[in-house]
This record gives sequence, C-alpha cells and structure tokens, in this order.
Amino acid sequence: MAKNSLLDLILDKFVNLRDQTPFINLINERVDQWRSLVIDMKRWESILAKLRAHRPPKLERLHIVAGCYAPSRGGEITLFGGHQATGLKDFKLTNAAIQRASLRLLGLKALHLEGIPSVSATEIINIITESPFLKVLHLSRLSGVVILSESEAGQLDLNSLPPIRLPVLNNLHLIDLPSPFVDLLLAILITPQLRRLDISCRLDEPPATDFLARGMEHLRPTFHLMTANSDAYEVTLSTWRHYNICIGGFTFMTIFSGVLSVHNFQGTLIWLSNQLDIGLADLPLHLNLENCNPDPSLLEWFTLRTNVTELTLDSHRFFGLNLERIFPFLSRPTPPPPASIWLLDQVQILNLHLTCAEGNPEIVDMIENRHFATWGQSSAIGQSLPKRFREIRFNYRGKGDIPPPQTEAFLSKVVRVAGGADVYWKGRKWTAAIGGQS
Repeated sequence: MAKNSLLDLILDKFVNLRDQTPFINLINERVDQWRSLVIDMKRWESILAKLRAHRPPKLERLHIVAGCYAPSRGGEITLFGGHQATGLKDFKLTNAAIQRASLRLLGLKALHLEGIPSVSATEIINIITESPFLKVLHLSRLSGVVILSESEAGQLDLNSLPPIRLPVLNNLHLIDLPSPFVDLLLAILITPQLRRLDISCRLDEPPATDFLARGMEHLRPTFHLMTANSDAYEVTLSTWRHYNICIGGFTFMTIFSGVLSVHNFQGTLIWLSNQLDIGLADLPLHLNLENCNPDPSLLEWFTLRTNVTELTLDSHRFFGLNLERIFPFLSRPTPPPPASIWLLDQVQILNLHLTCAEGNPEIVDMIENRHFATWGQSSAIGQSLPKRFREIRFNYRGKGDIPPPQTEAFLSKVVRVAGGADVYWKGRKWTAAIGGQS
C-alpha cells in the first residue's frame, strides 16, 4: 500500500474482522486517504467508528448495506462530526440508520436509498434538486415518502413544485414506493437521456392506466426512445399478487393487496401498446406464469391479442399451484363455440420449472399432441396449427445436476416426441441417443 495513495475499501460479509484487526487499524490511520468505502455486512457500525468524529476524508463513494434497519437508542448515526461531505459523488444506504441531513448531499452522480423509513419526500426532492448531474437514481422501500400527511404537505407545496431537469440521468428505479410519490416524481422530472426506468408500487385503486397517464405524459418521447427498438417484450403474472411488464428499458410492476387483478393487467398492457405504438399482435412476447391459476380464458386472451413465442411456467415446490393443471389446456384445441383454437399456438420456446422430477406424463402428452396436431383438430377459419417447440428447458430445484434414472426416462421420452427440438436439463443439452447430457 503506497503511503500517499488513495484507498478504495470494500468490506463485505466474507471478511472476517477478527482476522483483519491489524489491517483495520492500518487503514484507520489513513482515513484521510479513503476515496471509496463500501460496507456490506452486519457489523457495519464498528467500521464507521472512525468516521463518527473525523472530519470528512476525500470520500467520493460511500456505500453502506446493513442487514436490517435498526437505529440505536441515540437514533441514527451521525458521520464526520456533523460536517458536510462535500466530495461525495456516489452515495448508497440500504437498511442503514445513518443521519443524512448533516452530510448535506449535493452534486451527486449516483444516489441509492433503500429500506430507510426516515427518508421523506422533501429530503429526496431537495437532494435531486441539488444534484443536477445525477446519472443513477434508485429509491426502494422508503415507507416515509408519504406525501399526504399534514407535516409533509407543510414542507412541500406539491402544487407549485417546478420541474427538475436531470439532463444526464439514464437509470431511474422507483421500487415499492407509495404510488402518490411515484406519480409526483414522474410528473416533475425532466430526463431526456433516460434509458432505463423501473417502477414497482402497490396500486389497487385507481387503475394503473390512470396512474401512468398522469405522471408520464411529458415523458412520452423518452419512453419511445427506451422501447422503440425492442424486438420482444416480457410479461409475468403471479398468484403472489403482482404482474410485471417489461418492454425495452421500461419495466412496470404492480403489487396488489388482495388477489391479482387480471382486468387491471389487461387494461395496462393495451394502454401501453397504444401509447408506445407497439403492436401486441406482432411483437414476440415471453410470457411467465408464476404459481398462476391456469384460467383458459386468460390463455385465450393472450392467444388472440398477443404473440406469445416463449412460455415459462413456474410453481413453488410446496405452496404453488400444480403445473400439471395447465397442460390439458395446451394439449388440445379449445371446444367450440364459437370456434376451436389451439391456445398459445405460436410458442416455440418452453421453460418448465418442475416440482417433480419423475414421471410427468402430462408434459410428454402435451408435447406429442402439439407436435403431431392435424388440421382436423381445429375448426377455426384461418387458425393455424400449433408451432413445434424449438427449445424445451427443464429446471428443477432438487439437489445435483445429474438427473436420477426415473428422470432420465422422462427426458428420453421428451426427446423422442419433441421431433428435433433441443431439450435441456438444468442448462445442459440432453440427447436420448447417448442417454445423457452433452
């Protein structure tokens, strides 16, 4: 370690502090040379002991990731004896009870705040206003950014907030935040260079389309830049009360307090396609169904309104719905009236997360029926036969990468009926000809 060199310190959960006492003592003697300090461990307070009273060093990056938010009896920890940290450009706090007001954060290029209930809407607005050259803004699980309380309203006049221009911001993540605060940020931020936007919030009422429309009208040109060159998009529906839509650099996730609202999802997807000029019937869709009840009407909606070319089915081993309940709907055409159609007939890539690695005859039957379907099985005018699978990928959460003999027999049957499709077991290609993986 050169005597006068700047130090980049990264201490994570794999560092044994007991074995590193001489090293810790040495770097504490050179605190003025610290340029980066990244702490990701439970005993983070002991590492910061030197910084509580020391004047701010030449820190440009300060990341503190704690296991859980647990302020001491004296409240949140004050760093640098309450002096301003003027050199900070990259600041991240996750579950760490650190007092921010004395730091007087400004001029940041990256800000990441997560799991800190004491953070307020006013504080965030002030920081980003004083950091016009932010490139990355990540706000997650901040329950204190409720802007409807009287105390918050007195500090923050929501009706007269001027737009905040962030000309170089390219990554914006708003995760699990109160929807009024997300709505506010989307309405006041001007971000011409934004290339990645992730939104996740709880939204039972009003509909997601109303929420998006209020805050994103002026961002429409930016959204076109984020999604214009997308060659596919992805949708996830989960019984765990959420849906997720990902198009290009834009991801929108809605979490419901009660059951998943399929109607809400359908309206949001159609609204986004209209706003972004995306043809749902043409653009390839990767559909993920997680622990999702296989409602045939929902599968029919995707068949008629979208172009599902990749399908992923996943179910929790103990608490999820049984995957085999969906395979009968995919094994034969729907009964008339009005006409018989094959559900999800454009799927060519199939990903299955198995809850049982043995048997699975319903999977073999489904693949065989779709691959050997005939015109007589469909009465819909202009309805095509299901496309053959190009790839079939199996994942299993059991131990080991080598399947047991019963699973080998199942995989060999899949290869036989799949008619040339590539079959994979835990990422490795399976070939029945050699009875194993390649």
